[in-house]
Amino acid sequence: FFSLCHMGKTVARKVKVHFVELSWVHKSDDDTRRSNHHSREEPKVRHPKKRRVDVGWTVTPLHAEAAVLRLVDELLMLICDFLQTAALSHTCRRTWRLLQRRHVHYHVNTANVRQIAGTLANAPTLATVSLRVPNDVVQSGCEKLWSCWLKEAHKLPELTLDLCGPRHGKKRGDAFFAKPVAALKDLHTLHTLTVKLEGNGLGDSTARALACLKCAPSLHTLALDLKHNALGRDAANALATLRDAPSLRTLSLDLSCNCLCCMGSSGAEALASLRHSPSLRTLHLDLSGNSLEDEGARALATLRSTPSLQSLSLILRYNNLGADGVEALATLRDAPQLQTLVLDLRAGPPLNEAGRSALASLKRASPWSVVKTPDDTIPDDAVAGDASESESESDSE
Repeated sequence: FFSLCHMGKTVARKVKVHFVELSWVHKSDDDTRRSNHHSREEPKVRHPKKRRVDVGWTVTPLHAEAAVLRLVDELLMLICDFLQTAALSHTCRRTWRLLQRRHVHYHVNTANVRQIAGTLANAPTLATVSLRVPNDVVQSGCEKLWSCWLKEAHKLPELTLDLCGPRHGKKRGDAFFAKPVAALKDLHTLHTLTVKLEGNGLGDSTARALACLKCAPSLHTLALDLKHNALGRDAANALATLRDAPSLRTLSLDLSCNCLCCMGSSGAEALASLRHSPSLRTLHLDLSGNSLEDEGARALATLRSTPSLQSLSLILRYNNLGADGVEALATLRDAPQLQTLVLDLRAGPPLNEAGRSALASLKRASPWSVVKTPDDTIPDDAVAGDASESESESDSE
């Protein structure tokens, strides 16, 4: 199993891999003499009292195709799902027929949108789809993709949509994304969904369409990248209704650089209502650059009452938190089942003695927590990496 996993990873790097078969042997000197009787060499004479028994593992080189042919189809599919690449399907004809187009990644453009839609619609073993739709694809081209494929993707378990907008130039806005995003709720077998909508000038309409994902019956992992948009309080209220999703266990919301708290703390209060989710175990919430103040921090501190929450990550950089807000966030240590806590307060106003004391008590009471204070600096390479993330992805493709 691990040899094949290693093979799948290294094939992508063009590294040659050797397969071996390990077998346990128990060979005595009598077996050695018996095997050497038919050979040309004269068997070595050994004293009977010094009879030796060789016990251990023998290594037999195997051809890659021979190693794969010994595995059942179910195990091959498990290995392919573990790798999340198409490398294993190129091993032999059998794996090609079994695993081709199981995990696909496409860069959509105006010339290939119809071909990609037809290919995805005729892929019976499809398990994971990653689509990147750049800004130059017009709305009519995307509508072809949604209409031709989403109707046929009713058995898709995992989907990644990269619809990030341009850093410069005209933004596409709500009208471009409302229809395709609303159609995602009809994928009844979908259990893992990642949607990247950074920098598209989105407003509350798209947030309401994303909130319809609460009706997806099998969805248990959801990641929404909505940073650098124009989301306000109504968008926060809409996204907070994801607490009603029946199977949701992992939720990641990147809402940095929006307008959620520019006119009060109602946006943070709305998101704090995620504590009413009965099945939520992991929550990642990024509210950096949203003018969050102490009142909003007190609202977020109520997340400690989430019944099943085991991992909580609050990224609150570039906000206006004071000592009262920090003291309220320090009470997150009282969450009954919390095992992992990440609290990032960097690039905020300096804390007074009360705020520093509250964070120190949090660290003492929860040694497993990761707390980054306003006194900590943000590495320059981290800021530069966030700024060039989408550009590097396009270059690699």
